[in-house]
Amino acid sequence: MKTILDLHNIYYSYHTSHGETRALSNLSFSLAPGEFAAVVGPSGCGKSTLLSLICGLMKPQTGEILLNGEPVLGNSPQIGYMLQHDHLFEWRTIYRNILLGPEISHTLNKEIREKAKSMLTQYGLKSFIHARPSQLSGGMRQRAALIRTLLPEPELLLLDEPFSALDEFLKDRLQQELIQIDTTNILFICGGAFDGLDKYILRRTDKSALGFGSSLKDNSSEAEKALLRKVEPHDLVKFGLIPELIGRLPVITVLDDLDEDALVRVLKEPRNSLVKQYKELLSMDNVELEITDEALHAIARKTIERKTGARGLRSVMESILMPIMYDVPNDPTIIRVTIDKDTVEGGEAHMDYGAVRKRYKNQASLS
Repeated sequence: MKTILDLHNIYYSYHTSHGETRALSNLSFSLAPGEFAAVVGPSGCGKSTLLSLICGLMKPQTGEILLNGEPVLGNSPQIGYMLQHDHLFEWRTIYRNILLGPEISHTLNKEIREKAKSMLTQYGLKSFIHARPSQLSGGMRQRAALIRTLLPEPELLLLDEPFSALDEFLKDRLQQELIQIDTTNILFICGGAFDGLDKYILRRTDKSALGFGSSLKDNSSEAEKALLRKVEPHDLVKFGLIPELIGRLPVITVLDDLDEDALVRVLKEPRNSLVKQYKELLSMDNVELEITDEALHAIARKTIERKTGARGLRSVMESILMPIMYDVPNDPTIIRVTIDKDTVEGGEAHMDYGAVRKRYKNQASLS
């Protein structure tokens, strides 16, 4: 059978001051077009590490990842990656958020613009084309993020809890009406925290655990991870996933938590890391962004305190940089922005000013 994705002996670990944190070890599997795979684990366990490796945003320390028989090298238009957070930028309209990828890659043209407008209509967002993300509900924002992911028509679609902000009515509507995708040549990889899944596993494996009022005899994180490693398809059905979906998930794996140093690496090392993203966004206005190492560690600590895992890094970064993203376009004398530990802890960002700068402007029209 022809495969679309092949992973061979993948190993990846984070090296910290406390030693080595193993994320993946000797992982191998192959998936064919149209198949689904689920990644199950608690929040912050490193599910995004696996997806980032598959995307080519990070390189495995050993082993190889093949997409259609070819090594995955860097960002590929064949792969669409949608994280749980919608990642919409408040300073851009919904329409311009959807077009951000083609705009940065300089592939934006009339055909793509028309396709984006058509998808906005199809997904029920036509009247919000010029709205800001804060003007949309959580479910509407996720629909916009999904459009942005599907716009390039990827062969491999990576979804991290894409419908978590939707109510049951909207989930059904998206499944039945809005999301009409030919899955023949698309591989789905689904990841999520699956909060509460351990109770279903405990109920099945421990006969002394009666009902959902019972709790783990050992409440440590290691005990929870050990329990999650016993997950079976039947547990996912009990958790609420539809049997038709479970049948398309031949591979289920559980990942471990990330510590402070590992989160700092996630912030700055992947090809499309948050630090690189914000530097690129500010460079579009010819402004330099510097984030000190102390600031990165402070961001990681905040994320750990919130227990939001790697996905929580973006919300912390946004809370710090959101005012700056508004200030920079309105003040042409800002040439450099520096974020340090004090800024992360509530202080002001440090601004350097100079002569009126030239603003970057994409040549492609956004009308």
